[in-house]
Amino acid sequence: MPTTKRTHYAPEVYLRGFSQDGEKIWQIEKSTSIAIRTGIKNAAVITNLYTPEVEAGLAKIRKLVSQTY
Repeated sequence: MPTTKRTHYAPEVYLRGFSQDGEKIWQIEKSTSIAIRTGIKNAAVITNLYTPEVEAGLAKIRKLVSQTY
């Protein structure tokens, strides 16, 4: 059985640029137009966005980017 993978469709390093404290951002719920403050770990997330092969390649890129910033 495949495992469920939570993936940010907007990179966390990018989302941190919109944060005042480095941990939370404001997010507008599209269906209700209500603004909520949410943790970066829970913002812009979807499950099973990429195949395992693509995810492995992206993990390498994330590691390089995180070392740069």
